[in-house]
Amino acid sequence: MRFFYALLFLAFCISETFAQRQCASTSYQNNNRPMPTQEQIDQQLRAIKKRRTTLDNDTMVYVIPVVVHVIHNTKGNLIGGANNRNITAEQIHSQIAVLNEDYGKIPGTRGYNTNPVGADTRLQFCLAQFDPEGRSTNGIIRVYSEKASFDYNFDDAQLKKLSYWPSDQYLNIWVTNITDPIIGYAQFPGGFGLPGASSSDGPAATDGVVIDFRTFGTLGTARKPYHLGRTATHEIGHWLGLIHIWGDQYCGDDYVDDTPPQEDKDEDTLCHERFSYCFGQETPRMFQNYLDYTGDKCMNIFTQGQKERMRSFINASDNARRKNLLLSGGCCNLPSYPFAQNLDFESGTILPEGWSISNPDHSNTWMLNSPGAYEQSSGCISIQNKYGASELQTYDAIVSPSLDFTENEHPYIFFDLAGSANPLDKTDSIVVEISFGCLNKKYLVKKNLWSRIEYRQKKHFNIYP
Repeated sequence: MRFFYALLFLAFCISETFAQRQCASTSYQNNNRPMPTQEQIDQQLRAIKKRRTTLDNDTMVYVIPVVVHVIHNTKGNLIGGANNRNITAEQIHSQIAVLNEDYGKIPGTRGYNTNPVGADTRLQFCLAQFDPEGRSTNGIIRVYSEKASFDYNFDDAQLKKLSYWPSDQYLNIWVTNITDPIIGYAQFPGGFGLPGASSSDGPAATDGVVIDFRTFGTLGTARKPYHLGRTATHEIGHWLGLIHIWGDQYCGDDYVDDTPPQEDKDEDTLCHERFSYCFGQETPRMFQNYLDYTGDKCMNIFTQGQKERMRSFINASDNARRKNLLLSGGCCNLPSYPFAQNLDFESGTILPEGWSISNPDHSNTWMLNSPGAYEQSSGCISIQNKYGASELQTYDAIVSPSLDFTENEHPYIFFDLAGSANPLDKTDSIVVEISFGCLNKKYLVKKNLWSRIEYRQKKHFNIYP
């Protein structure tokens, strides 16, 4: 238990019979790792800024796949109805829509604002289309439990054991009845070197967000004044590294430059303009900020600084868990191609549309050659991977597009393979792998090894989905 509390960085929201949104956040540092110095913090921020300027300059849209685990105690698995925590798919879809409106500052929605520092965070969310095994899904998992409610302090691990998908591929959201007065909580990311950050992502098996079914989405069981989906917006902000705008102490620091100083949380649900008087200065409260405690109808601002902080946490996630989400195939919407593909290299084109080459070491890789092997064709694709005894092992893949096998129950791969003599005492191999959907999870179909051999042969592999 000590290890759990040493690594977990959590925030949870409290509501007294839904009259107020009260939250408390706690950070637990990994005691085996020293706190970063200011020099380390500055160095980390410079590195992240340089990396992101190179990669996307804040314009790349990060798409985060979501799986919603509905944990209910409804006998007969009846879906929907008053006070039924086995909420409808429509209510879940309404929450995903709110997340995209709020994080995208979409015009014409409640998430839009004209504040000069208001930001489109360039973050999007979608319900998963493929599960961890590559099978089609709607991103909604329903699990029955006899337990009437789950207490944050005692039942968190038990709740998440009921249903969980790998947290480096999906944002797990559990929707259930949380024991009063808590209405939601989140596990913070690690970000060693980032100001105010935990040094660890915490346990993978508990990573995600828990929301009470009465504050989730905009339909069905959602209850005023937290009936517009902003509890999930708030908690996912924590999950991406944001701290409450008052820094969880009197005129505290949230490590964001463009949120105004504030004495304390603002629990107003009527959206009245109010002021703070930190450090002898009068400043308007940003009661519209998603990381305050005002009512749902008041909220509609993430600032540019908050955008920067969230994207920095994604790029600096201590265990790379948030970063790996961006490579997940859970939200795959790549175009599919017919299963019949013919690569003959006779046209002088190295690969047809949709195909690509993976060359992770940026060294020697597959190239178009003419004539073909043994001069029996006008072209082939080849790789020169052995230049000497010191040559490092390489792994260069020819990657097909997403292929649609719905009209073929027993697809196969058929190709010619030629290898030249290898004078070195080393072994080469050709590996055929397949992944389902577009997840980055590969299954070995066939592996052929050869060493110091010269040969030409035809290969015919069946693939059974």
